[in-house]
Amino acid sequence: MLKLSGLQLLKGLTLPLTSSLLRHTLVALPPCIATSRAVSNKIDASISGSAPVETENEGKVKVVLLRSVSGLGAKGSVVDANAGWMRLQLFPRKAAVYATPENILKYSMTMEERLSRQDPKLRERFQLEGVMNILCRMHVSISRKHSNSSDPEAMVGTVTSWDIVKAALIQGGVQLDVSHLMMSQPISAFGTYKVPLNLRTRDDRQVELTVIVNSVKQINYGKSSV
Repeated sequence: MLKLSGLQLLKGLTLPLTSSLLRHTLVALPPCIATSRAVSNKIDASISGSAPVETENEGKVKVVLLRSVSGLGAKGSVVDANAGWMRLQLFPRKAAVYATPENILKYSMTMEERLSRQDPKLRERFQLEGVMNILCRMHVSISRKHSNSSDPEAMVGTVTSWDIVKAALIQGGVQLDVSHLMMSQPISAFGTYKVPLNLRTRDDRQVELTVIVNSVKQINYGKSSV
């Protein structure tokens, strides 16, 4: 039996083709390849939940980093990444997602948040600002017994800076120091008070803590009492 080589077989098959038919065959192949690539891109987009955002740079897509990637950016950054790298490495390994509006809103961080992660001093500043915002909205309640005098506002004892610091920790989970409170003297009557703190917000507002002194007949002393 005669055994033909691959080259001989190829030559045998192509010889009957006319030059015009051969040209037609060669020209028709690239659109098929392009169609295959387009289908592949649509499949990749469907896996991510929505289509990637293309950039002006050829072969690049915008992504949101789910963790810091060397040479690309910090966690939460919106950056341009190579489309193939994203499809084959970053997305399967859950290092990034495509920068759709939904993903940007869910995963991206502001510039300040990224800087705060890189700089310990900035991180402390943002943490302090968060605490100050809590203090501005916080109301602490302190109970005191009413005295036997005819004055309805008269009470037994006073409310000191230490009492307020303890109340802020128990009721709001915020650890203050007595030096934070700007009190010239203790509170000696029932009512609601705005106690200024030696803290100011970024827009230069004085931080004030609302203290409510309630009148009660009996005080149950314990670790949680103020």
